[in-house]
Amino acid sequence: MVDNVVLRAAVAVLLLAALAYSLVRAAGSASRYARVDFGLKSLMSATMLAMLLGAAWPVAPTVVVFAAAAWWFAIQATVHPSSRAGCAGRAGRATCVYHGVMMAATAVMAASMLTVGGVAAAASAVAATDSELTGVHARHGGGWSLPVGGFTFDPGLLGTVFFAVAGGWWAIRLLRSARTGHGGTGLHRADLAAELAGAATMLVMFAA
Repeated sequence: MVDNVVLRAAVAVLLLAALAYSLVRAAGSASRYARVDFGLKSLMSATMLAMLLGAAWPVAPTVVVFAAAAWWFAIQATVHPSSRAGCAGRAGRATCVYHGVMMAATAVMAASMLTVGGVAAAASAVAATDSELTGVHARHGGGWSLPVGGFTFDPGLLGTVFFAVAGGWWAIRLLRSARTGHGGTGLHRADLAAELAGAATMLVMFAA
């Protein structure tokens, strides 16, 4: 997924740090909603690390789990915006929506592995009969592109743009909190730094 060895190692370190941080926050949270939130983020970090390292893992159940996780955050942001899950207020709701998109993006990445695997198998079968494979085009990095209405839709590009913007948003919030001290304890700033690291790893993995 990431060919450059140095970049892959850096992303792996960030994912390990995010995994450890989310586990600590889940264990230390008094709210059951927060424990689920951080637990899901821990699972996401572990899954992304498995993808990065090419580990063998059940792909289809992963798609289902992260699709459900995306709904979990979406429901928190819309149905129960004042819950203890951290979705209170405009910034809290935006954060929950963002987490939902992250979960959906993880499901998309996992689904792309199923798609690319099917395409690769079909390509091998077609090559054996000297025919041509048309339709879905598998691309480097485990993604794919699809012809939609005469245009080529590339989910990898969409993810790259989204997480680039998200990374900028988290960086601005972190710098503002560090500079002014507004709305921020050390734990809050650590949460912002963890979100920034998560956006950066997703950006690299979608862009690779």
